[in-house]
Amino acid sequence: GGMGAITPLGEYTDKLEEEVMGRIFQPLLKQMQSIGAPFYGLLYAGLMMTETGVKVIEFNVRFGDPETQPLLSRLKNDLFTELYAVANGEIAPEPLQFADDHALCVVLTAPGYPGAYEKGLPIPAVDSMDGVKLFHAGTKTEEGGVVSAGGRVLNVVAHGASREEARQRAYGFITRSSFTPFSMRTDIGA
Repeated sequence: GGMGAITPLGEYTDKLEEEVMGRIFQPLLKQMQSIGAPFYGLLYAGLMMTETGVKVIEFNVRFGDPETQPLLSRLKNDLFTELYAVANGEIAPEPLQFADDHALCVVLTAPGYPGAYEKGLPIPAVDSMDGVKLFHAGTKTEEGGVVSAGGRVLNVVAHGASREEARQRAYGFITRSSFTPFSMRTDIGA
């Protein structure tokens, strides 16, 4: 699974958006409509940039993880209102609007992930930090506290005026909180 995510993507230019929409999404949605299966909902595309253009890895009809955590933490709209409209086959009441800041997510994993990994590792209690949120992924509550229960254990999402500020906050929070023995990539957003 994903080990981190950033938003906004400076690399996602208007030209790239035109290619993605024109070559991938619009033809897909048009084809679905033509066979009597119009799509309503959330369509997540896993894409890869190549020397010959954008390639599709996968489509999912769900939010992506860990992309969703930093993206939705910047959302200004009421998510329920937007999703409710879509669930009823309506166009959302207003275009999605996002805060002007940057957000970055770093995933903390159990030792050994993505191979065999240990479960039941204690999750330390942490103090809050401005601009940082901690999302539980592979955790569960047991007597005595919260422990790891999966390979991808926690998602640390930090905000900042720039990508670098968000990055410094995320990794600073992780260092300060002593999340040993959990592992992470150290290059998210670099």
